[in-house]
Amino acid sequence: MYANVSVYFQFWHVVGYGVGTFIFFLSIFFFAKICFRHKPSLKISLIICSFIIALFNFDNILILGEEIGLPNKRYSAIIWISLTSLLMWAASRFARLSRAWGIAVVAAAAMFIVPTAGFIILKIAYSPGDEVGMSRQETSTSPSVKAKNLRNIYLIVPDSYPRADVLQNIYGYDNSEFISALRKRGFKIAERSYANYYTTFLSMSSMFNLEYHDKVVRPKGLAAGILDQLGAFGYSETRHEIVTIGNSTFLNTLKSYGYTYFFSGVFHCDESMDYCYARSWIFIPDNLSRLTPYELIRSVLRWKFDWDISIQNLLGTPLYLELPEVMDLRPEPEESPIYMYIHLMMPHAPYRFNADCSEIRETIFIRDAFVPDAIPYFNGQVECLNKQIIDAVDTILTDDPNADIVIQSDTGTILLDSFHTPIAQWTKEQFEETYAILSAVKLKDPCMNGLYDSYTPINLARIMLSCVDGIERPMLPDISYKVNEAWELENGQLTGKVEHAREP
Repeated sequence: MYANVSVYFQFWHVVGYGVGTFIFFLSIFFFAKICFRHKPSLKISLIICSFIIALFNFDNILILGEEIGLPNKRYSAIIWISLTSLLMWAASRFARLSRAWGIAVVAAAAMFIVPTAGFIILKIAYSPGDEVGMSRQETSTSPSVKAKNLRNIYLIVPDSYPRADVLQNIYGYDNSEFISALRKRGFKIAERSYANYYTTFLSMSSMFNLEYHDKVVRPKGLAAGILDQLGAFGYSETRHEIVTIGNSTFLNTLKSYGYTYFFSGVFHCDESMDYCYARSWIFIPDNLSRLTPYELIRSVLRWKFDWDISIQNLLGTPLYLELPEVMDLRPEPEESPIYMYIHLMMPHAPYRFNADCSEIRETIFIRDAFVPDAIPYFNGQVECLNKQIIDAVDTILTDDPNADIVIQSDTGTILLDSFHTPIAQWTKEQFEETYAILSAVKLKDPCMNGLYDSYTPINLARIMLSCVDGIERPMLPDISYKVNEAWELENGQLTGKVEHAREP
């Protein structure tokens, strides 16, 4: 699998990062040894190891603080500092050969056993069949004779791209030129399209499974009690990501007809993919750093640096694959039939490009938030992405004129702070901004008649599959489920729903 050797370097980057981390802490040891030359090496090693253990459990302390209701992360940080100091003192105090190795073995065993046990419990609690049962049921109804004259399918998903009216009303951005350009190329624009959910993985996993998450997978038996104590609320982002990028009704049905699956975007590679173009390895250092108090310390000290020390800058590699890069990597049309899923980070933060697609040079600290100060940057990325999408569409239509092309956002945005506002207090504007999404579709002529102005992603996926194999799939009610947070559930049911009127 993974044919994109020049882009996806999972193995040697992981190994390289591990080796680099080992060398880094080895350097710390030698530095400490020079400073404390009269101390035994074993004592220094234990002190450093105890610090490393505490360092990479910082995130667990934050989670604990949230569970017991601490109002500020800084209080959790104080607890972490106290526990770290106690652990390092204990390592120094009991650093005798007979006891030290016992302490080290117990600590190492705990660091191995705890996550392993947690993984096993989660596997028992959330059985694969609960999440992908619909995939097997849907695929089993497919005809034994494969569909003929299959067209290539390109699904482009710009992350958090609002509908044109929301862009105008909330962001003051006129998107009419882009919409007109798509219409001239044969696209139908859904003027009243909404997302089914407003978190990416709930939205996309429901779309690709052609069904709503009416009942969220919840643990059973002994595991249920254990997970309840650990604060597991029944929503697993990892499991929904697996459906989004691979194991879904939509993909399994296409594969049953002989489609080759090409994935590119912001997520990681998966065994379901025939070809994968992604840079998920680059998130490893960032994810590890989040386990440490680095960002908290920087915020407390109000430390802002004027140089870019990010991994992508140090390695000379951009963080995300952009649409022009993906188009250069795409397969040749003669490899038909192909299904290419392109999930882009733009126009979502971080803000990296100006309206003319030149890279933003000044230091920008608005990394992952929708706030008023970020509006010019967000609008700039929308304009840049519009140019890239039109160029990509023109390229596809030139090389593969019979292709089906869908440009479908996953969610809206949260500039009006709907994410932190109780559902009962939402305004109409908050709902529209959060759920009203860009949706532009170009299918073969008979299939275009099945499109209506207020379809949601689940029904769009049903229309697309019916266009492939001619099997009639009834439309479901177009519903947007409202959830304050991805994990806010009531008795296994997602809270709140809005049903949209469908055109006659």
